[in-house]
Amino acid sequence: SYRTLQAKTRMPPGTSLTATIEVSDDRTTVKGAKQVQLRDGEQHIDLGDLPPGQYLRIASRFDSVVGPDGIVVPELHHYQVRARLGDKLADLTWGTRADWEKGSFDGALGFEPPDRLVTIDGGPAVRH
Repeated sequence: SYRTLQAKTRMPPGTSLTATIEVSDDRTTVKGAKQVQLRDGEQHIDLGDLPPGQYLRIASRFDSVVGPDGIVVPELHHYQVRARLGDKLADLTWGTRADWEKGSFDGALGFEPPDRLVTIDGGPAVRH
């Protein structure tokens, strides 16, 4: 079962960030969902009203504004979900690549290397 979602954000005026938390047992069928409008700073959201599930997905919608100084975008620094299985508690953390590379938080899920998809220029295509 999922207990809480902690979110740390920075919301410039006029921007918004909406998180939709979905629970599933098969990664396809959504058993329950909760949508929250995040605010600036750090906050804790109760997830106790979601049903237990094997999988949890957080979809984030970023709404930016265009002004005289350019585009202003909300920032998501991290999500942390506290889950419980019997008498065991687990914290799952998702953070930004910049924070991950700085090592500024512990217990985070990893990131793929930025060069995992590389385009190689030049030369004819080779068939095998």
